[in-house]
This record gives sequence, structure tokens and C-alpha cells, in this order.
Amino acid sequence: MNDETTGPATDGARPLSAEHLVCPFDVDSRLRAEAPVYHEPVDDIWVVSRYDDVQDALRRPEVFSNRFGRIIRSRDRLPAEALEILAEGWAPVDTLFTTDPPEHRRFRSLVSKAFTPRRVDGMAAGIDETARTLLADVLSAASPVDIVSAYAAPLPMIVIADQLGVSRDDLALFSQWSRAVVNELSRLATPEQQIDAARACVAFQHYFHERIGERRSVPADDMLSDLVHAETVDDRPLDDAELLMMLQQLLVAGNETTTNGIASGIWRLATDGDLQRDLRAEPASLEGFVEEILRLEAPIQGMWRVMAAEATLGGVTIPEGAVVMLRYGSANRDEGHYDAPAHLDPVRANPRDHLAFGGGLHFCIGAALARSEMQIAFARLLEATSRIALAPGVEVEHGPHLLIRGIDSLPVVLEVA
Repeated sequence: MNDETTGPATDGARPLSAEHLVCPFDVDSRLRAEAPVYHEPVDDIWVVSRYDDVQDALRRPEVFSNRFGRIIRSRDRLPAEALEILAEGWAPVDTLFTTDPPEHRRFRSLVSKAFTPRRVDGMAAGIDETARTLLADVLSAASPVDIVSAYAAPLPMIVIADQLGVSRDDLALFSQWSRAVVNELSRLATPEQQIDAARACVAFQHYFHERIGERRSVPADDMLSDLVHAETVDDRPLDDAELLMMLQQLLVAGNETTTNGIASGIWRLATDGDLQRDLRAEPASLEGFVEEILRLEAPIQGMWRVMAAEATLGGVTIPEGAVVMLRYGSANRDEGHYDAPAHLDPVRANPRDHLAFGGGLHFCIGAALARSEMQIAFARLLEATSRIALAPGVEVEHGPHLLIRGIDSLPVVLEVA
């Protein structure tokens, strides 16, 4: 195994560098081929890139621990101004994403009450109505239109905001908080972005503390009420600090990642007229298209783990206490698991075994909702148009991020059906 920053596995961009994260595919491919369990010495992170190895880690939560809250919430590197701002809010606590059993079972049991099949299925009509309303505005606007800001971003943002009790008048704030949290999670944030993220975090907490109080007094038919009033026979309900942390996680998981999945799918459509034609002719294949977008573009490119004990993975020994990055995006393009992995195939034989939603105990609890939103978004767009194309001269760019892959802007030309 390579354990240096030079050598065949790291020719060109250094793993986990900004250059790698903007366009990960070449480096990920070299890692899978030459150093599938790789120690990146600059950041002291172990990078796992092959499908089977990532799955192996996901199946061993007692060793590959989710207690990585200290990584994403470390305040040691924050500017003093950011620390002063954060002191005005609630201290972070470990909840669904950053716990192991038995604590994790409590959170999963409580939060699952907000994501029942009945709840998600009942949201489909509202998602469809929102998509149609947004598209009416898109198609009446001057061409080209930025389909991310006009459609891919507001659709999931409105859906999750409605479920969390956010007034439509406050959607701009909701979007601002979401972007600030994403910038902070990147670990590449500038001091200015860290300060902005601190302000956003505290503003978010105070806003939702009020919404929590409202739902405690007067429940509504939404996810926030489900979370506030969730109880099991043996477990206490979520307290305020736990609720606020869960809501912050849902802000990103229920908004940013779905936005990026929709934007990536529209990008693929806009660059492939044959794909558009085929999906319009066979709407049933949209389900497979959604899975292929999730696999190929993986809105969540990877997730942290911390070694609870020394263990061997892929023939490599990883020490206790080591920080591990499971590269879902790389695993989803593993030549050893998929035939023609870089090819988008809506009728692929194994459409749902990708790792875009993670796996094991921590499989994304909102996966069904994300799939529903993406399928409805693509279906309504294809129905309403006869052609989708990139605006002339557009070069699509992805920002560097350790966890998330997305497109901030996508100007397109739409021809009406």
C-alpha cells in the first residue's frame, strides 16, 4: 500500500485535496486500482475506495464507529469570533448520525416516526404540485434559465421546509442556513465562512426552538410534530438540544443532497438528447434513471468513521483511533462490482445496490423521500419540455467538498413540448 503523498496512487492530484474533490474520478480510479485502503498522511485520514471494502466497514459498526462528531464539530480550528457567536446557541450533541448502538437505536426508533411510508407516500401529491408550480415559472422566464436556482434547489427546500414548520416567507433564510452548514462541513471553509456558518447555526437554532415550542403546544400534520412528540415505550422523547441537532442534519440531508441529485440528473439530460428521448418514450425507466444518477453522481461522496479498535480492511491494518473516509462515490464506480461503471444505464441489473445512501445501521432514513422527489422532478420536467440543452458556452463546475458533490449553477435552454 502506498503511504506517501507521491507515487503511482497519487500522481497528479493529492487524495482529498481540493483538486481531487472537484473532479474525483481519476484519483478515485487510481486509488481503487493501487491503494484501495490508503493512508493520506497530510490530513492523517484513511481513504477507503473499493465497493467491497466500504461494504465491509459498513457491516462492522462496532469497529468502524460513527462517533465522529468531534471531526465535523471540532471548534479547535474556529476563529475566536465564531466561538463567541456559537456560545449564544445550544452546544452540539451526538444524535442519529454520530452515535453507535445502543444509543443509535433510540434515535433511529424516534426519528423513523417522522419518515413512515404513510408519511412519505402522503407527500407525493404536494411534491408534484410544487414541481408543477415551479416549472410554470421556469417556462415563462426568459431563456436561458438557471435550473438549479429556479427548480432543483427550491423543490426539495420547499418540501422539507413545509415539513419542518418553516413559513414560505422564511425560505430565503432556510436556504442561507443550509448553504452555511454545507460550507462548514466541507472542512475547507475559510475563516469568513466559518464565522458565517456560526451565525447561521445560532440563528437556525433560535428559529427552530420557537417552532419546537409551537409544535409542543399545538401539533400539526408534519415531520416536526412527529419528531417533537415521538416516544417509544422504553425511551424518552428527544430533548431540545437533540431536536435542534436532528433538524440541522435534516436541513442538509433533506435539502442539499436532493438538490444536488436533481441538478446532476438535469445536467445529464441536458447533455444527452438520446437519453431524453428514451425517458420520454419509456417513463417507467425513470426509476432506474434516478438510481443511476444517485450511483454515478453520489450527492454524498463519502462519510466519516473512527476506528474503535485496530482492524484489518482490504488486507491493510488500520490503527485504533484513526479517522476513516468511506468514499461512497468511488465505490459506486468500482470496476470490480459494476459492468461499465461509468456508463449511465437506466435498466442496469443491480440498480439499487449503490451506496449513495450509505448502508448498514446508518442507511439514510430519508432515502424514500429523496427518491420520490427526484423521480417527480424529472418526470414533470420531461413532460413539460421537448428539449433540454445547456446554454451556449456553459461549463459546469463542481465545488470542492469532502462530503457533498453538487452543481451550484446550471443555465439551460428549455423548449416547450
